[in-house]
Amino acid sequence: GAAFTAELGTMQISEEVEAIEAMGIGPLRFLVAPRMLALFLLMPCLSTVSNIAAIFASSLICKAYFSIAFPYFLDLVKDALLIRDIITGVLKSFLFGLLIAAIACYRGLTVKGGAAGVGTSTTSSVVTAVTTVIGFDTLYNIVYTVFFPT
Repeated sequence: GAAFTAELGTMQISEEVEAIEAMGIGPLRFLVAPRMLALFLLMPCLSTVSNIAAIFASSLICKAYFSIAFPYFLDLVKDALLIRDIITGVLKSFLFGLLIAAIACYRGLTVKGGAAGVGTSTTSSVVTAVTTVIGFDTLYNIVYTVFFPT
């Protein structure tokens, strides 16, 4: 997200966005949509890789501290993990990708104040995205536990 904000902000400050508009190309379609699509599609991939790495790291810790063999550890994980947990994680990562991209692109396209403004907008973008993701995740988890109690 920060890279999106910095890149679009620099384009805004150097009037490249205005040049794109002058050529009759919509900046939302040309600059924002590809970035939103990229994060929408890649966040679930990143989430999946992170989850696999976390499970593998957990298995190493369990082996080192508790002498739990890897096959037994995987059986424990399979018993504890529900398919709805996996589906929920993937769906949330799609949503979070869209939120992060939308916030980053908005902050990038509304930069004012030269290079200092790009830095300020980038910082603001990251803080807003993190806060928004935490807020949406909290809200989602509250609703999820109400409708799907364990």
